[in-house]
Amino acid sequence: MENNIVPFTAMESMVVNGVKEHVSYTPEVGSGSAKFIGGVILPDGRVYNVPYSNTTAAIYDPSTNTFTETPAAGNGGAKFIGGVILPDGRVYNVPYSNTTAAIYDPSTNTVTETPEVGSGSYKFAGGVILPDGRVYNVPHFNTTAAIYDPSTNTVTETPEVGNGTGKFWGGVLLPDGRVYNVPRYHSTAAIYDPSTNTVTETPTIGSGSNKFYGGALLPDGRIYNVPYTYPYALIYDPSTNTVTETPTIGSGVNRFVGAVTLPDGRIYNTPNNYTKAAIYDPSTNTFTETPVVGSGTGKFWGGVLLPDGRVYNVPFGYAKAALVSTGSYPTEAIETVTHPYFNKF
Repeated sequence: MENNIVPFTAMESMVVNGVKEHVSYTPEVGSGSAKFIGGVILPDGRVYNVPYSNTTAAIYDPSTNTFTETPAAGNGGAKFIGGVILPDGRVYNVPYSNTTAAIYDPSTNTVTETPEVGSGSYKFAGGVILPDGRVYNVPHFNTTAAIYDPSTNTVTETPEVGNGTGKFWGGVLLPDGRVYNVPRYHSTAAIYDPSTNTVTETPTIGSGSNKFYGGALLPDGRIYNVPYTYPYALIYDPSTNTVTETPTIGSGVNRFVGAVTLPDGRIYNTPNNYTKAAIYDPSTNTFTETPVVGSGTGKFWGGVLLPDGRVYNVPFGYAKAALVSTGSYPTEAIETVTHPYFNKF
């Protein structure tokens, strides 16, 4: 398969929508090598970093380039993976190994716990806000998905979603309100319909293990599956129930985790082990690469689009977050893709 990538030397001089792409960094934040996984944009434009093994969440203010810490959230390590913003502006932290979910209220700087969500460790990986305001927890090791209702502070279970362990990593809300579960180890994606409380499976999506980590919604309603160890991304079309391939992107394993839909419809792939971010253009079915983003391995895990159009790369093992400019966009376009519909891990 042809590798359609713009070389780094060309990218350095590339101007996108009149703005040269560049990378900058925040101050250092958190401690350890597995700090945060995923983030959400708060109503005031700050970024909430979901604590994985970090004791507290961290909130980044792009207007001052500073961080503040929340009260402690959860216990132990491997607590939460990804989060969603609730209709009232609070942040729901999806429980990975924590017994309960944690809800952070930015208006009071307080953290509360929900009832128990799922059982065991490595339960859920990412969440999706449903059209009715409930939260769908994407099953990783848990047999079923769990749905949290913030209006009643209760948890319900769906029918069984997939089989085995390490099944799905991240989810995407489809235009019709169903939830697409991104396959990590599972042979197919699973689609949950909240209107009927039923689960269906797609055709086979990729092969092997550790295939995809997270997904993103394309402007035409198709789903982009982010390649982790897989050599290329796969795109699922819910209107035809078919899967297509992109060109190959990058080399090595553990390349990208999580994606951001940019205001112009391109997809930003957040670099984990890969040296650069990769941007997929669905209009041309091609990839371009940014300048180098961070160094080492296990750098970033998930991304968030800032109100000024930059992409905030959530620091996992890297000491700082990275801020990547990808172009200049109209305000209304940025507001569209920072809406909670897109705002998930």
